[in-house]
Amino acid sequence: MEKRNFYRFQMSKEIEFSILDPDTVEVVSNPYKGILRDLSGGGLCFTTDISLQRDTLLEIRFFDDDKLFVLIGKVLRIMEIDNSRVYAVEFMYLDRNTQDQLVQLIFKLESRWKK
Repeated sequence: MEKRNFYRFQMSKEIEFSILDPDTVEVVSNPYKGILRDLSGGGLCFTTDISLQRDTLLEIRFFDDDKLFVLIGKVLRIMEIDNSRVYAVEFMYLDRNTQDQLVQLIFKLESRWKK
């Protein structure tokens, strides 16, 4: 059984992502759109019409209120759910401050959801 280090919060939010060169970590594609399905302090899952391969490095961007999150992650798994491709992404190069901001965001969204 897989043990997660972080709680995953299910949500639906539009994201933008670009493909990165794995050697230089520079953007090598135009931005694409996707829908965030869940978020944690260590990664996320999203759906998109774009076909991606396992181990693809991505720059992922989304807003919460007025805060822009820009995260780098690697595609770990590709799943077919409800006739859509769902990509599980593990964050890479994530500093402690950004990780703390993500965890705070998740708690904030969860408290809004419970109201």
